[in-house]
Amino acid sequence: MASKKTDKEIQIDKQQRVMNGIALWTGYYRCNLDRFCEEYLGIKLKIFQKIILRMMNVNTNFYYIASRGQ
Repeated sequence: MASKKTDKEIQIDKQQRVMNGIALWTGYYRCNLDRFCEEYLGIKLKIFQKIILRMMNVNTNFYYIASRGQ
């Protein structure tokens, strides 16, 4: 026979599910910075900006020399 959970246990379970969801989305967006910018921040990026963000995320040393037009 299953025992009923107390209100405190239900609240802790709910908080744990929320924290697990936050951890999942945090890991996803850390690996996909360009998607974070577009989906969460609502910034429309051009393809070269997406590439730059991906390269900055992958490499430990990253140098980008931009012309005046950028």
